[in-house]
Amino acid sequence: MYYDLVVDILDYCRDDYGQLFRCSLVNREFNRAASNMLYYRVVLSPPISRLHQLNLRDTGAITSPSNLPSATLPRYAEMVVELEVSGFLNPRAPPRNTLHALLSDALRKFTSICSVKFTPATYHEDVFTDSLKLLPNFAGSLREVALNASCTSDERSVSLLTGIQGLSKIALYSPGRAILQLLPEWLEKNASTLTELHLFDNCGSVTPGVLKSFLPHVQENLKAFSLGLSYSITDEDLFTFLSQLPNIEHLRLRNYWQMKEPTHKPGLRKLKSFTADYGGGATSFNTCVEVSRFCRWVRRTIAASPIQSLRIIAGDEEQVHGGDDLGIEGGESAPSYYVLPANPAFDSLVEHLVRKHASTLQHLHIRSAFVSLTAIRSLFTHCRALESVHMSVGNTAMDLLSELLPDVPSLHSAAFEIRNIRPRSLKFGEEEALALMQRGPRLRRLAVNGRRWEGSWKVTPEVGKGSHGEVSIFSVEELRPVVPPWRRTNHVAGS
Repeated sequence: MYYDLVVDILDYCRDDYGQLFRCSLVNREFNRAASNMLYYRVVLSPPISRLHQLNLRDTGAITSPSNLPSATLPRYAEMVVELEVSGFLNPRAPPRNTLHALLSDALRKFTSICSVKFTPATYHEDVFTDSLKLLPNFAGSLREVALNASCTSDERSVSLLTGIQGLSKIALYSPGRAILQLLPEWLEKNASTLTELHLFDNCGSVTPGVLKSFLPHVQENLKAFSLGLSYSITDEDLFTFLSQLPNIEHLRLRNYWQMKEPTHKPGLRKLKSFTADYGGGATSFNTCVEVSRFCRWVRRTIAASPIQSLRIIAGDEEQVHGGDDLGIEGGESAPSYYVLPANPAFDSLVEHLVRKHASTLQHLHIRSAFVSLTAIRSLFTHCRALESVHMSVGNTAMDLLSELLPDVPSLHSAAFEIRNIRPRSLKFGEEEALALMQRGPRLRRLAVNGRRWEGSWKVTPEVGKGSHGEVSIFSVEELRPVVPPWRRTNHVAGS
């Protein structure tokens, strides 16, 4: 069998590591293709352990589910493209803790490395020092770095970072003063290649002056920008900064309540994707006033943009539910006793999308945002380019959706959170999923309150006397989340 064909076949189970391992045992061609996928991304992310602080015999050996040890073998090392170190690392100091040496030795062998992510929750301050010294040597291949305080909290580590050049993407989690003081210098060295700059989580140290210092180095080439929560920056400051980035296509911002609204719109003429983070949980939108103000902020941000994708993420929703935006993969179903409350409707935002962006909108992922029947009808009737949607709806919405799906010819994925109903009371199973998916010309993935189905056409022998042909039948199958080994919560190191 041709290798290229094997790669296409295995691409369907790229995220299923167990399946890839079994495929690698078939023959040499399958082993070659599966190995490239298994070791494309190497992750070390130990889970939290109740013995983590007490086990004095722990030398930092890798005991959590990780492909890092085998990735250092000569036959696999050159396949590694992405390296991620996160989770709960041993905080003990060297030489008792040898993890720093293991990481730096592994990095030396990963000659094709393109992306490095160092974002552990617990760690020793020197765990990445040796690794950071090596990163400037990968100028020919390294394109992306994502770092948190483990690499950016002291001047020594930051000085090592500024030597890394040729980057196209820099992501910093909760950046402090140490990294922000030297960030303009780092941006200047990568000005010709950098297209993405992301500042996530706690960005309290980011001030209007800090944003202004970025401009000379990112003004021309930056296409993606993210900013977490910073009470030092008003919407007026933020919109003024964004209006000077004419090539921005992807934007993610954290919204917080402000008494004074901005006097102008950012005018992002090339913005295609916007993600808005809001509040402290999935029930943050408690009043009509809050929803109205938030919708007005989103409308103001995207008013002049040919928006294709809009996402709203409430609180820790991204971490809790995991997986893709539609809840098709990853995450868990809601418990049987949990009731999703009915929040005020986001109809004003949907009406704006219908009025201003109907011809361009393709992806609408607003999981916690409740949408009324009237707004749903308007959305599905006018936004015919929709390809995926995720929203909260009422308990009578499914009948309306069945009526409207034929009007959305490009919709292939849909997810709905049914409000004001207990999951055990929701009568929506495989038969209902099949009936609904048959109404959509291209609808193949569906999720309702955490349960997920995938539809496909299957060819079966024709049944009947004298029949010798075949017939195509559309069927659905309930999906189970595919969880990578390093994210499985049933494995607790040290327990």
